[in-house]
Amino acid sequence: MQLEIRRGPLHLTREEEEYIHERGDFLMAFHPELIACRVSLDAPVNHHRKGGPFEVHIDLHLPGTIITVNRQKADDLHTAVRMAFEAARRQVEEHTRAQREQSRAS
Repeated sequence: MQLEIRRGPLHLTREEEEYIHERGDFLMAFHPELIACRVSLDAPVNHHRKGGPFEVHIDLHLPGTIITVNRQKADDLHTAVRMAFEAARRQVEEHTRAQREQSRAS
């Protein structure tokens, strides 16, 4: 899977970047057909290092579809990333369930 991180005006520490990659790897293990994951991070232009709110957007590319998680906000970057990836996992689960039901009906 290809993981792309778009940072905007935000500088990530190595630990923050590794955490995003870990969450992406978890999604890949959860759904092996995942083709690509694009994570966009944003923060207010004049934010302080610990200040927020941070916004995280995720686009997941699966065969035949794109799943989008929009605007998971939190005052802490780690929390915003976690919430966004949890929302992405739930959407992948729903997509997988719908595909199974569709294939059973056929």
